Amino acid sequence: MVAASTGDVLTLAGPADRLAATVPLIGTLASQGNRADIAFLAAGLLSGVLIGLLSLTIKGLPVTLSAGGGALIAGLAFGWCHARRPADAPVPPAATQIMWDFGLASFCALVGRTAGPQAASALGRAGLTILVAGVVVTLLPQLAGAQTQDAAHAGGLRSRRKPGADPRFHRPYAIGNIVLTVLGPAIVALT
Repeated sequence: MVAASTGDVLTLAGPADRLAATVPLIGTLASQGNRADIAFLAAGLLSGVLIGLLSLTIKGLPVTLSAGGGALIAGLAFGWCHARRPADAPVPPAATQIMWDFGLASFCALVGRTAGPQAASALGRAGLTILVAGVVVTLLPQLAGAQTQDAAHAGGLRSRRKPGADPRFHRPYAIGNIVLTVLGPAIVALT
């Protein structure tokens, strides 16, 4: 497999000597091993944590992306870098799949763990207001383009026979979740 500079991946077949002569003309040999670039992955994780630590106070209301939102932002940035130059930071498909599955589960757990106790006490104080605010928080990410569903997307990727992820899914999904991450605690704090 040959990776071109734009992130395209070609599969070539032929005699070894002709392939060795052709590959340098069109790109670089893509990694076919099962080893991941740990430095690249660690930089992505560290960036996500650092972004999640950032906080901005607007009219006395702290606004933060938290660890889940930071991971989404870093995932977008590092995923874009990997898509542009997959040969520079090889990540095998199995590693990508486990990060996808574990990352989504961790994100949901973090958001629930951090917002859950505050939401429970706020429900006791202002139940109807919280219900209306919940409808607003649920609809706003959808308006930002988060009309996505993981299972349907995964099935579509398997059927299209094209390697790699579809940015038409990941960008709106991440943006919608970032909006949800920011607005959830904000709505609870405002009640």
